Amino acid sequence: MRGARLLLSTLVLLLGCPDDDPATEEADTDGLGFEGPGPMRDGWQTVVDQPMPTDGSVTAVRIGGTAVMDNFVNRGDVIVRYADTDRITVELRRFTFAGSDPEADADFDRLQAWAYVGGGTPQRPDQMDPDDACIDAEGVAPWRDGCHLRVYYDGLVQPLRAGADMRVTLPRAYVYGLDVVTEDDIADADYQNRGNVCIEDLPGSATVQLGAGQAWVSLADELQEMPACSDVDLQACRAAAWNTAACPCLADQLPFGTLTVESGAGMPADITLDAPSDRWTRLLLRNEDVGLSASNPLCTIEIATDEAELYVEETIDLANAPWVFKGGFNQPPAPPAIAAGGHAVNLRSARCEGVAATENPEDFVGQGQGAMQPVIVRGQLSVCTDCLDGVPCEALLPGGP
Repeated sequence: MRGARLLLSTLVLLLGCPDDDPATEEADTDGLGFEGPGPMRDGWQTVVDQPMPTDGSVTAVRIGGTAVMDNFVNRGDVIVRYADTDRITVELRRFTFAGSDPEADADFDRLQAWAYVGGGTPQRPDQMDPDDACIDAEGVAPWRDGCHLRVYYDGLVQPLRAGADMRVTLPRAYVYGLDVVTEDDIADADYQNRGNVCIEDLPGSATVQLGAGQAWVSLADELQEMPACSDVDLQACRAAAWNTAACPCLADQLPFGTLTVESGAGMPADITLDAPSDRWTRLLLRNEDVGLSASNPLCTIEIATDEAELYVEETIDLANAPWVFKGGFNQPPAPPAIAAGGHAVNLRSARCEGVAATENPEDFVGQGQGAMQPVIVRGQLSVCTDCLDGVPCEALLPGGP
């Protein structure tokens, strides 16, 4: 940890109240001294609503991605919620840069949900195998394993300032993998719209890749150290203090849950994790910028444990080494507990520095006036227990509900 320090304090959240979903939003230029096009976005629209298996036949949900052939990139916020449902729903909120509503609507019509089974390089829908399609317009066919959900622009090249925010709701009983990728919308120096990620009540494992945005993840209260292990076997493992000889979950070689959230290469990101206070959770928090130290705490690592029992495995306090915390909550007595167990959390920011950020079209400063954008120091890493309980993602995201 470059000069790691723990700030065992209560995490204070300044939350706004969400308004109704907007219709197409046009930049308000009155009184700002400029004319011309600006950022615009529409309201949330449901594009997927179909059954979601939770019996282990689907083990990964993949959302978003970086640009492929100048297309297939969302460049916006990603919200993932878990609810008492047996369906997956996907909503898009499209955005672009335009001079009028008709011009914006033309881009919105071309920005579509794309979802197919399989990896590799995505292609236009008419070039994909129809048998690999995941979206059922009738809402009857179940979501399939291996589906990759992306944003697709139906044109030769996706405009650099066009994309879509994504909001996905999954069944609470789905305890398997989640993979989220987003980028920043920064092609226009006057409008640096950062891609943010928020996951509510994660019951399993996830990986998150963003740019220089912000990420919030709350782990579900009912989170299990091994999400795919049965409740009965988990109770036996806890009773045996995770002794390898007496834990059926370990005997079945089931994996512990994991969460990895990382900024883009060479970029700073703020990351906040809310973890249950009564689960065995391992932490590795890293800000890899050069020069962070106890005497230069521009970016910090904050651990607010409340009732959880914090333990520290390793701290590094070197002026020219990364700012790191390694430890966790509620480690069982060892021996006999297995080493490197518990729900593993890895939070990483590559830098600690100020970034320009304009998160809402209404805050556009105007063409040629990008220097007026707010500059915010990012690279803060925070872990707390129950601090986001009951707080919806829409209240956390800076770009509005």
